[in-house]
Amino acid sequence: MASPPRLAPTAAGALNTSSSAPKPTSGQVVMGTCGWSSADAPWAKTPTGTTAADKLRMYSGAAIGFGCVEVDTTTYQLVSPTHVAKWCAATPPGFMFCFKMFGFICAKGGQLGGQFPRDIQDKLPPSLANAPKGTRVDLHQVPDTAVDEIWERFHQSIEPARAAGKLGPVLFQFHLGFLPGEASRAHVEWCRARLGADIKMAVDFRDRAWVEGPQLGATVRWLRALDIALAASDDLQHELTGESADGARIRLPIVARVSTPLFAFARVHRRAGCERLLDGNEIAEWASLLRRLRTGGDTDTDGVAWIGDEPDPALTGPIFFLWGTDYKDQCMTNAAALQEALGEQSFDWKEYLKQLQTNSKGGLASFLAKGRCG
Repeated sequence: MASPPRLAPTAAGALNTSSSAPKPTSGQVVMGTCGWSSADAPWAKTPTGTTAADKLRMYSGAAIGFGCVEVDTTTYQLVSPTHVAKWCAATPPGFMFCFKMFGFICAKGGQLGGQFPRDIQDKLPPSLANAPKGTRVDLHQVPDTAVDEIWERFHQSIEPARAAGKLGPVLFQFHLGFLPGEASRAHVEWCRARLGADIKMAVDFRDRAWVEGPQLGATVRWLRALDIALAASDDLQHELTGESADGARIRLPIVARVSTPLFAFARVHRRAGCERLLDGNEIAEWASLLRRLRTGGDTDTDGVAWIGDEPDPALTGPIFFLWGTDYKDQCMTNAAALQEALGEQSFDWKEYLKQLQTNSKGGLASFLAKGRCG
């Protein structure tokens, strides 16, 4: 297979702006949401329209105040660079896009006629090129040239964000049943080698076998050698693996470790029902975990020992915190509660926009006026 593309080291994953407005310091938390397409979100209908760019303009502006976003669309399709360029143009300097890797790669295959591009399907062996929609094709059945093209198109799709200095980490989400073992580790290492060398990578193992018991230490040591971040995930059991025996609402333990000092990645999932607000204890737990991620070591500020077998390094980069609680304004309510609990560790995006506007002498004011979100 072809070597991964070598990207210029200009701002890949960096939080850069041309102004003197303050940037996130080491271990500061930059918040956003898992996607921005929810029909009932506060930014769903803007004064200027309802395109993805219109929504992003309000989402990233002073009225809403999120400084990053997870792009989940790229899980299901290879997005046009033109769309990404429009998203970048709609957001202020310093805003970051955290793209999810194309799911066909993470799952080592998928169904034809869905996420798999038709023109690439035409290049498969005849038995698959002419197969009906819904036919499963495994990654190993795809010719190397077609696999190379999938990777190339993914890199092309995120290139506008990289060029604009707005490319955050790329998240690889590995499904339930993707268990620890030699084959799984080899696949993750292959993904790291194929992803552009200057692009930061995070992994979300949906199967908890990766972070339970002695396996946790082995997982963290392995990821450190690859400079890959282990996403800290907050899940409800019934939304991840099915109902508990007694039907109780069980919150699974959060495992938060520093597997690269460059950044950390955290995600909160609440995908069912109308009550997706975290309670005070849950917010306090996250605040404690995030403080501990920032400073590293083998204990948190309350003296509770790390889960695992060795201390973590302190962070030199930011923490990307993504809310998957998109019912009406509940993601904003959750974010405000966590920001208050974190204090100065939370990067104040709204204050950043104010200083950016002041320093740019009207440039950002004109930008914000387009979305009437200032």
